[in-house]
Amino acid sequence: MSAINPSRSEHVGTHFHDLSFSEQFVIWAIRMWMRASCQSPSLFQILGEAFQVIGLPEAGRALDKGMCILSIGTDREVMFFSPDNECLSRDECDFIRIIAAYQAKDTQQAEAFLGTWLPLAGTRIAGSAFSEFASHLATGGFSLIRAPKSATKPQNSVGIGRSPNSRLH
Repeated sequence: MSAINPSRSEHVGTHFHDLSFSEQFVIWAIRMWMRASCQSPSLFQILGEAFQVIGLPEAGRALDKGMCILSIGTDREVMFFSPDNECLSRDECDFIRIIAAYQAKDTQQAEAFLGTWLPLAGTRIAGSAFSEFASHLATGGFSLIRAPKSATKPQNSVGIGRSPNSRLH
C-alpha cells in the first residue's frame, strides 16, 4: 500500500463533525484500522480497546476481517483519510452507506457498493464480514441507517480478478 496521493483526495463536502456519533465511530474505526495496517500495528490494540469500551468486541473482529479482505482483494484505489482529517472521502461516505444498507437488510445495495471495490468473490466474503459488523453495531445501539449521500452511485457491474497494483489508502 502506498501513501495517500493528495491529488486523489476527493473531499465530498461532508465533514466528520456533521455525522452522527455512530457514523463518526465507524469512520474513526476504519481510519484507525488503515493507520495501524499501514504505519503502526500497535494501533490495533487501541482499536480493539475502543470496541471493548463500547461493549462490542465482536464488532471489532468482524471489522478487522472485512478490512483485511478489502485491503487484499480490492482492484482499485480506495481512499480513506487519516484519523485526524475533518473531511470525508467519497469512499468513506460509501463505506457508511454499505454498513447502513446491511443494517437495513438491503444486501443487494451493500454488495453493489462493495462490488465497485472488489471482485465478486471478494464482495461476498467481505460482505459477510461487514454484514456481521453492521449487525453487531445495530445490536449495540449504533445505527447508521441515516447515511451521508455520496456524489457517485455504485456501478452494477462487478470486476473479475484482482489487479497486481491493488491499493487501499
